[in-house]
Amino acid sequence: MTVAAAELATPPTAEGRRVVWSGRVGIENAGSTAPAGSLDAWTCDRTTLLAELDHATQLVLLDTMSFPWESLRSADFDIPVVAVLPSEFDAFQLERVLGGPLLDRVTPYDRLVEPRVEVREQLQQISGLAETEWLEQAALDALLAEAPDPQQRIAKSVWRQTATQLELSIDNAMAEVTTDNPTLLVVCEDEALARRIGREPGRFLVHRTPTDERHGPPSPAHVAVVLLDGLGADDRLRVLETTFRRLRPSGRLIVCATVVPRPGHLDETPSLGDLTEELNLATGLALDLRELRSLRWASEHLVRGAIISATSLAVRGLAVRGLAVRQQDDG
Repeated sequence: MTVAAAELATPPTAEGRRVVWSGRVGIENAGSTAPAGSLDAWTCDRTTLLAELDHATQLVLLDTMSFPWESLRSADFDIPVVAVLPSEFDAFQLERVLGGPLLDRVTPYDRLVEPRVEVREQLQQISGLAETEWLEQAALDALLAEAPDPQQRIAKSVWRQTATQLELSIDNAMAEVTTDNPTLLVVCEDEALARRIGREPGRFLVHRTPTDERHGPPSPAHVAVVLLDGLGADDRLRVLETTFRRLRPSGRLIVCATVVPRPGHLDETPSLGDLTEELNLATGLALDLRELRSLRWASEHLVRGAIISATSLAVRGLAVRGLAVRQQDDG
């Protein structure tokens, strides 16, 4: 068993601050006008850009192609992005040019502006983008008329760093799997997070929500990930039992949950002891603890999360219900 702490740092910002990159708008683009106070591709150097991004809570890219992605630091990717996609490229060209810096990094806190329905649909297939991550031009105008929410940068930072820690736990679990195309089951409400942590080539991703009554993967999962935030105690126990039944013997169960909440949210958040007890009840003690990872966010001083990774000790042909282990009728 290993115990690790992840320091997840993005400094909190007291008020919303929008940075607009106009790039070549109003200079090369005939008939267009760059917003007042925006940064352009001709006079804005790297030092000026990074100084502007230090306290930004939203980055609006009106000219995505001219933006200097290579200048960004790791923490700059925590800034929620609203990006206008270039109209001269089709979906496949957009993926080739903007996949790495933008499309593959889209989170629920980012938005893309693309009026062409066929391009949106193709990018949803190619890059796994969700319908909720698109904006129409009118919605962009309305968004720019309002002050950005300063909490969105903090929320995106927590989302990204949680995904990174889950990816690490998944990679550690998959390193012990010898089967080609192993099955990864992700149980959570957030489809974007499931896509992010399940995007590694060669893995068969199955996403289910906690309330999804459909069957699990076509065959038992090699690795199953469960995110429990937002669920009550009864629902947590039900989801853990269901997910454990969908896991193959010697498969890895990875559970992520907040265990020290913000003030005022104590009643709906399990302690680490509660979470451990629920795991024991749901699996009939048929788990071998392999990893306990503590999540600590510098922007959320009072909040702590935990990732528990454990190997299933269940035997094929046995059904586990709470603390009872019973032989199933093969008929």
